[in-house]
Amino acid sequence: MPEPRPNRQQILEMMNGFRPAFVLGAAAELDVWTTLGDHSLTASQLAEKLHCNPRAMAMLLDALAALLLLEKNDGRYRVSPQQKDWLVEGGRETILPMLRHGMNIARAWSQLAWVAKSGIPMPRPSSVRGSSAIPIGIDSVYTPPAERNAT
Repeated sequence: MPEPRPNRQQILEMMNGFRPAFVLGAAAELDVWTTLGDHSLTASQLAEKLHCNPRAMAMLLDALAALLLLEKNDGRYRVSPQQKDWLVEGGRETILPMLRHGMNIARAWSQLAWVAKSGIPMPRPSSVRGSSAIPIGIDSVYTPPAERNAT
């Protein structure tokens, strides 16, 4: 018996599945959780510390709160104690490097239609953290085969 094909709703859900990942990735790249640390700050205070737009920061923080990745109380945001070790730089079990790496991969995957059409690998996309934020060892993923073989 053939496997059932995704229905209309499931296809739309697949298309929207990137949103939580991009919220997570943006927070990781901007150091939201690390900057909050043990503090409880407003969106404007955090935006100032991170040199971000206050309105856009409020939208990101509200999205994180909706995903239960931040606590929000009286307009102030904080990292939940249960998640601090995972989401703060230097935490005992931090997953920030994996989240940041995930964003590097997502930027490349977002160019899949272009690559499929042109057959040309895209140049390495940059991070808000700078080009040095892309880990060494990942270079071969972004380097065209001709350049890899030339060395």
